[in-house]
Amino acid sequence: MSAAMKCCWLVAACACAVIFAAATLDEAVTIDSSQECQDKASANMGNMLLQVNRATAVMNGSHAKSKAWDDLLHGHGKKKATACSGMNLSVPASPKERQLKNLRWLHFPKAGTSFIATIWNYACGQDKLLDLDVDPASSSGCMQCYDFALMDRYPLSSYCQKGVLEETSSATFPTQHQPLVLANVEAKGEDYVGFFRQPSQRLISGYYNALHASGFDSVTNSMLHEKCGSQGAGCYASFPGIAGCTARMLTGLDCADGNADPDSFDGGASHLEDALKNIDRMAFVGLTERWDDSICLFHRMFGGRMSTAQMVDFHQGSSNGNAYDESELDGFIDSVDEKIYARAKTRFEALLSEHVPDGEEPCGNALKTTSVLEDDSEQCSCQLAAAECGTMEQSTVDCGQCPTKRLAIVAKETSKVTCDLSSQKCMVDGESDDLVYNGRALFAWDISA
Repeated sequence: MSAAMKCCWLVAACACAVIFAAATLDEAVTIDSSQECQDKASANMGNMLLQVNRATAVMNGSHAKSKAWDDLLHGHGKKKATACSGMNLSVPASPKERQLKNLRWLHFPKAGTSFIATIWNYACGQDKLLDLDVDPASSSGCMQCYDFALMDRYPLSSYCQKGVLEETSSATFPTQHQPLVLANVEAKGEDYVGFFRQPSQRLISGYYNALHASGFDSVTNSMLHEKCGSQGAGCYASFPGIAGCTARMLTGLDCADGNADPDSFDGGASHLEDALKNIDRMAFVGLTERWDDSICLFHRMFGGRMSTAQMVDFHQGSSNGNAYDESELDGFIDSVDEKIYARAKTRFEALLSEHVPDGEEPCGNALKTTSVLEDDSEQCSCQLAAAECGTMEQSTVDCGQCPTKRLAIVAKETSKVTCDLSSQKCMVDGESDDLVYNGRALFAWDISA
């Protein structure tokens, strides 16, 4: 074997070792067998070296930092306990402040599930203080579903003001990735609100979230996973039907185009013109990269008290420095969604100019005067007070109802769950809860590892 070939095999073996070690830090890194890894390295050494660089990024913490910010953005990262003073914040009202009606959430995948905290606090938490720091474990098969978990604790029918949220025929609020329907805006007067995220970051986040493809049927989804599951975010982003997600959702279609023809897929270009127009028809546009500013702008425009639990940058730091390495996309650019994002940024800046006086920050002094871990945190944190339901006497913070859907986690769906208001504990079939998950009581405020 030549020295060059020996060097090739050595690089391949080292690459495999690095990737194997990195996999213990992030489950999204794929481990191939040693022989397979060497074969791939021999066929394409440039790609293997890129994988080495990515694995090194994981090991030195840059990827982990990006992932931690992403997790917090979607409601299953670790936040600091909310102090009492942080649950009743306000920002100066815009002279044009108005009440939202028939609110609909245009929820682009991987743009920020935790926006539900702001929607729910606005529509359901103005008469009661809600602890928005709920655990994302909702039910079996949905252990990182912050939106469902929050709505389980504080059901729409018991907590929300009538007419603020657009309800379905089954009296529920849709939080999944439903598109904007222009006819509903015009005929029903629905107020659409939503966050836009840099396309490259949203795509990489989607790759690490099990190759998210809302709109694909099972067959197409299997093809996506088979082709790109071990090939990285660039393969995922360039797979026919993935690019142009926001353009399609703004024009009444699913995020992923399940009927995309590999030979003629235009990345959503045919929807671009109408999509750009519909951004201006939305009642509110926020930017994931300016999360806290966006949340404060929302409350300036529509009123209502806010909580530090709605924030992301406040807890984790700005998204600047927390972004994924865009080289993971192997040069792919979602040109259509880049144009969508540029228009969303323009709309966001216009809203700031319209509702925030010159010289002021969107959040004013609201966050600057707030202590995060005060001595009274236990009085306002259901988790620290070990409360599972009911209202805390000292602070009147409402810990909500027992999340009965968790019964499916331990296969006890037929049990009846009630709240003992004196102890603020959940009772199962009239008895003290002895059901355990992760070494903790099933209905404990925080059961995730």
